[in-house]
Amino acid sequence: MSRNLSLADHTALTYLFTGNRTATHWVARACGFTSDRATAQARTMLRRLQRWGLVGGVSASRSGNVYWWTITDAGREAVQP
Repeated sequence: MSRNLSLADHTALTYLFTGNRTATHWVARACGFTSDRATAQARTMLRRLQRWGLVGGVSASRSGNVYWWTITDAGREAVQP
């Protein structure tokens, strides 16, 4: 797959690579997003990475407000040197 990953994309994938499932908020912090909309910004990025098959997301609450994210095998390949 030939995708141009941004620095934030790569940071998010690397963060997910090193751990288990992670909430959107923690990915936003790892990427250095600091605005009032940091979690929304991270969610948008993670959904794009999900469409590309690099991460998987699952709702962690009935309301769908909290998501747990994991890296896929394709995501691991994208960030390995």
